[in-house]
Amino acid sequence: MVLDHLQDLGGHENQYERFVDACNKFRRLAIDENVAVLLVSQVNKDGDYLGTRKIRQISHVALILESEEIASPTSKDVYIRVTKNRSGIGGTVPVRMMFPSCSFVSASS
Repeated sequence: MVLDHLQDLGGHENQYERFVDACNKFRRLAIDENVAVLLVSQVNKDGDYLGTRKIRQISHVALILESEEIASPTSKDVYIRVTKNRSGIGGTVPVRMMFPSCSFVSASS
């Protein structure tokens, strides 16, 4: 399940409380239903989180998608950078984003 994007969630007026509440609810959903849940948050051009920096504090894993200009109308080379991982290591994974499906394949494909 993908929720795009975290800043659009309603609920509490306090942004931090809204994020914590959403993260707790979606974490419970992931456990109860045995599904992966991805909450998407925007970042600015410097890679800083929009809204509150508390998003990084309450997240278990933080991934940033980085890319160059579109190389072709059918695909785009991107990098998934793991900037936080409470259960493992970080790093960067090169992948190719395919259009129009917006799916990812190995960068060597």
